Amino acid sequence: MKIAEPKEMNFDDKELREIKATCGSGCKLLGPNDTFEFTCSRCTRCCKNRSDYHRFDKMILVPYDIIRISRRLKMTTTDFLSQYTDFEARPLTQSMEIALKFKGNEYDNKCPFLEGDQCRIYDDRPMGCRLYPLGRAFEGDKYVIVLPESHDDCALGTGQEWIVHDWLDSQDLLHYFKYDRPWHLSHRLDRDKFNKLPPQERDTFFRCLYDIDSIVTFKEKDNKPMSVEETISTIYMLCEKILKMHGCLKDSGIADSGGD
Repeated sequence: MKIAEPKEMNFDDKELREIKATCGSGCKLLGPNDTFEFTCSRCTRCCKNRSDYHRFDKMILVPYDIIRISRRLKMTTTDFLSQYTDFEARPLTQSMEIALKFKGNEYDNKCPFLEGDQCRIYDDRPMGCRLYPLGRAFEGDKYVIVLPESHDDCALGTGQEWIVHDWLDSQDLLHYFKYDRPWHLSHRLDRDKFNKLPPQERDTFFRCLYDIDSIVTFKEKDNKPMSVEETISTIYMLCEKILKMHGCLKDSGIADSGGD
């Protein structure tokens, strides 16, 4: 998936308001070669009480996050979703978003993987953590990178100057973007047709997208588990087949999944 240049973005007023509502009232759209200043002091404040920016108190997890973290914790996706998200508790939804449950209450909460000042899953931390202090939105099939004007709890605007592309590369986000393929499905989804599907069909789709271990166990021919990357690619193909079967895709081609 490519990173859009600001001059390529064609947001109307409503879409811009939605981006600002998600990412903060003051935000700037950035291209891959734009710069910003930020140095992480490892204070862990961005792991706590994150209700003010990008819904950090309900960190959005993409399927690639879910598979990587569940494999790291040696859990099935079923157990991970049940313990760390609201996937099982919520009713059938028209949304393609799953949130990580923070520990505590709305006034004092923190990421369940924060232990002291250390992240228990740092090498497999979610895309949203890697992206911080930046945010993201979408313009068609391209990522839009968003920079808020300030954070009350962080040193944004001071320290090292970063080129956006270099920051994404340093946080392994170009790799993450490459395997964030289900967002292509969201871009191509005919939501009117999808919302009219019987509940059990929508449930099958969401379980295939997020709780793949409840659907099937993937093994290579030598009976070893598939890699996370092979698994996410297989999930995408299965979900695409489900949507095609019900006529819920706006086109029949597979979108380019490469990163910038």
